[in-house]
Amino acid sequence: TDRLEEMGIDDDCIIIGGVFRLVREKRPLLWINSIMEVLEKNSKVHGVIVGGGPLEPEMLEHIKNIGADGRIHMVGRSKFVKAWLDQFDMFLLTSSVEGLPNVLIEAQGFGVPVITTKAGGASDTIIQGETGYVVEDNAMAISEQILSCLNDLEWLQKATELAVSNSRKKFSPEFMAEHLFEIYLNSIKNHI
Repeated sequence: TDRLEEMGIDDDCIIIGGVFRLVREKRPLLWINSIMEVLEKNSKVHGVIVGGGPLEPEMLEHIKNIGADGRIHMVGRSKFVKAWLDQFDMFLLTSSVEGLPNVLIEAQGFGVPVITTKAGGASDTIIQGETGYVVEDNAMAISEQILSCLNDLEWLQKATELAVSNSRKKFSPEFMAEHLFEIYLNSIKNHI
């Protein structure tokens, strides 16, 4: 929380966070532009990006050029991802390419509803409309969905609770082992 105070983020602020490598396939400029659209309509929102990579200088320049310094914060690499997730009110992922994005599972596991573009298995990690939303990959659609969620406090509360149970139930080691066992069993039955 000391770090948040240094960034000018008060307790009554809303934090939209992202944790990702600063590379092209994560589309960090789409992330920044989407948050900028939200900032223009909600003065309590701040964006926080956790991660490092080769696009950091370009991103810092873009944030400055659009007048979002002081509202969109880049904190660099961190060993304390859980501590950051604990501060986020919502999580945004704007990737163009993913496998199964573990970061979406982790965010939900700590009670953070997610907004994500449809990349790889992103849609498999959420309950659409209940723990988050998969949205079109343009800044306007992303920002409209974020604002809609932020304006529905009842949804946010329910999504926070459901996100935890969804990720722990659907992606627990026990569930994954049981699911894998069923796949093997069905495969053997079909082969015989």
